Amino acid sequence: MIKLSPISWLGFVLGTGYSLLTTFTVSSGLLDGVADSIRFVSIGVLLAMPISVGVIMMVCASREEVLNWRNWMFKPWLSIFGWALVSLVMRWETLICVVMILPLYLPLASLGGFTGAWLRRNFCQRVSGGALMSSAILPLLLLPMEGVIGQA
Repeated sequence: MIKLSPISWLGFVLGTGYSLLTTFTVSSGLLDGVADSIRFVSIGVLLAMPISVGVIMMVCASREEVLNWRNWMFKPWLSIFGWALVSLVMRWETLICVVMILPLYLPLASLGGFTGAWLRRNFCQRVSGGALMSSAILPLLLLPMEGVIGQA
């Protein structure tokens, strides 16, 4: 069983909240003025968002938690499952969509967990706002670039 320390709960809440906010922002059309091709099915949302969630989860973990490979492998999944549950309850996604996307999101969240654990072990003595913001902004920076690349 995975145990969450108080700081890991912060990572869970931030990771789940971030994934929900990103999904809502992109699917609601709030970024339509940035680029015409922004939609949920994009590289920024499908690939970069779960990696960012994993980084957020592990940067918020304690120093002891990032030393265990099971933590960086599986703890980011909690935020992904949190996103899936809220998306189903709020009817942002249907069950088949969530079932189809979980095999993509879970390994990518683990990759982000590995990256976040490496950052936390080597560069962050405590929870780093810079690492959190850098990983959170990455998918949003990719969205306008996709529109430019798609037009070329």
